[in-house]
Amino acid sequence: MNDQQVPSDVRVRLVTAGEVGGWFTPSAAEHVRGTLGRLGVETIGGTRVQAVEPDRLLLEDGAEVPSELA
Repeated sequence: MNDQQVPSDVRVRLVTAGEVGGWFTPSAAEHVRGTLGRLGVETIGGTRVQAVEPDRLLLEDGAEVPSELA
């Protein structure tokens, strides 16, 4: 395993209220999203977390994100 990769049995998700990397210039934001993707980080942008429960996150748009560690 490369030190910069997430183990295959671990899923990492980043939830942001704005677009992921949106606070950077467009080219830097694309670089951030690409790098996160290569590292195996799933990004969910443009939504807020309404509640954190033991096994999931509830998002403002009604979506649920399953989680073993929240």
